[in-house]
Order: sequence, then structure tokens, then C-alpha cells
Amino acid sequence: MNLDKNTPLYTIIYSNVNKINAYLSDGSDGVVLKRRDNLCGFPDMVRKHLRDGNHLSLTQEDRDELLRQSPEAKRFIKNYSGSREYINGIKRYCLWIDDKYHLEAEKVPFIKQRVDEVRKFRLSEKNAATRAMASKPWSFFRKSYKPTNAIIVQLFLLSRQYIPLGFVDENMLYRMPHFCSI
Repeated sequence: MNLDKNTPLYTIIYSNVNKINAYLSDGSDGVVLKRRDNLCGFPDMVRKHLRDGNHLSLTQEDRDELLRQSPEAKRFIKNYSGSREYINGIKRYCLWIDDKYHLEAEKVPFIKQRVDEVRKFRLSEKNAATRAMASKPWSFFRKSYKPTNAIIVQLFLLSRQYIPLGFVDENMLYRMPHFCSI
């Protein structure tokens, strides 16, 4: 399909209805209630609050430097993306250190420095939960990552005539609220 700025994305259909419901369509007064459990077996959507002062995030240059200094650190690096990075093809990474391997990870000077910076950042915060997480500075504030393949969709963006989406594998962490996984 060849779209330009004058091509409509939808058509308007007029119809007579008996009753307009809460969803502005013809039908009964049924309302969808919120629920905590997943109805379809898909991975849960959870916001990822970093609260790390950006010290667990790595640019391409940071990653390259870390691997040049310590090739064994590769196991502590994951692909990491927000909407800007994903749409623009910007490579970004993060330190992803499982609790049981944090002592091993902190033997790497680059990682030790980053972990120390996270600790300092969290201790300086007003939020009590953030300060408490200073005891685990190698860890994201909320770990909701599950190794799974997913389709990611960028949430609502009016300036686009298409829905940005993509496929990612289990090595990708993506930030909310920019994405939801399907």
C-alpha cells in the first residue's frame, strides 16, 4: 500500500444504534474490569524502574571498553533498549548480574566501579525503597526479565502513521513505558 500524508488511516461509518455503552459502541452496559492475573498466558507487563543513576546502562563504547578490558564480562551484558534506541537502531546495553554471581562480577574493575556508583546514587535518594536497594547495587530495582522471545509494540505515538513493532529474543531487555510485549 502506498501511503502519503493525505491517505486516511481509517474510514468513518455512520450507523443507528439502540444503546451506546461505555466503550462508545452499540451494545450492553458490560464493563471490562481490571485484573492482576494474565488471561491468555502471555508474559506479564511490568514497568522496569531503573533507579540506578544510569550506571547499569552501557553505550556501545562502554560495552566495547568493558569487553576489551575483561572479555569474561560478556556474560554480564544484555541488549537493552527504549523506544528511541529501538526505532533509531541505536545499540545500547546494560549490566545484568544475577544475585548469585555478583561477587564474581565485581572482581571486574569496570563493573565494580559501576556497582559502587549505583550504591552511591541509591543511598542519596529520598525514596526509602530506593535507599534499601543500595544493598543490592548490581541489580535493577525491579527484576521482571524473563528469558523469552517477544513481539514489542511501542505504545501510543500520534506522530507516526504506523505502529512501530519488532521481534526480540531472550537477550533483550526493554524499558517501559515505551514498550509492551505481546
